[in-house]
Amino acid sequence: MNRLVVWGLQNLFFPRYHRPPQPGWEAILTSWGSWERLEIPRGGRRLAALCIRAGHESKARPKALLVHPRSRRSKLFFTTCQRASWHLEAGCDVVLLDLNGFGESDRIDLDYASDVSESARFLGSEGAPVLVHGLSFGSYQVALAVPNLPEGAAVILENCSRSFRDGWRHWRLPRVGAGLLERFVPGWDERYDAQRIFADSDRSDLLLVGIGSGDDRFTPAEELGELLGRFPHEHRLHVIEGAAHLKAPMVDAVRYRMALIDAWRHIGLAPPCSIDEDLRTKKR
Repeated sequence: MNRLVVWGLQNLFFPRYHRPPQPGWEAILTSWGSWERLEIPRGGRRLAALCIRAGHESKARPKALLVHPRSRRSKLFFTTCQRASWHLEAGCDVVLLDLNGFGESDRIDLDYASDVSESARFLGSEGAPVLVHGLSFGSYQVALAVPNLPEGAAVILENCSRSFRDGWRHWRLPRVGAGLLERFVPGWDERYDAQRIFADSDRSDLLLVGIGSGDDRFTPAEELGELLGRFPHEHRLHVIEGAAHLKAPMVDAVRYRMALIDAWRHIGLAPPCSIDEDLRTKKR
């Protein structure tokens, strides 16, 4: 796609999202463990990421790739919530990715699903199991990437849309833009229809875990359940009642982590002792 067209569309849907991080984030990462910058190649350009290590040993550990929502904080969205620290506690090295045209990543195109699949394959290239956890807009890109994820990956779809049009229906100008793309770009609606991709999937090696929020007006839990129901292989849905969009961990941390446990076990990790104790306490 012509770079000028990409620039225009990214500025229509994501104005001012391509920007360096605000100061102070390094201290948060350091408090979680040792970390390093990564540059992930895609299409002759680069995606920026941060890798936080779950331990000091040199052994290969499972990788948790976290894909950000539509936020100007991009990959650093995860420094303001507990999701990354819970994956670290479970024994995953955590990778925070900037999708292309967001944060510090180069502008490439509108194929954010390829950002996800290329990054996941890059992380799994040495044989480490891979977990891919997307939120909202990022979750939808993970859903589109399902056919091209590494073998045996665990996939967490949190507050995920069913289609391109669904994802933009609440914002007037982007909604109009989405409608025009579907109308005038041949095959656009089919290419970006997660429901069709799931229904046609032959990826029986994957586990799909859905996390829905009971009070989510942007990506209702019922629609997430409908999307997962199209996937003909193993999938599970967890709904956090009373939670708004992206707020599930803050409303019910124990139930939320039960959903994470499903994904951890799929890639060979046992839940941390602290989480087991929380679950036993909740059941009493």
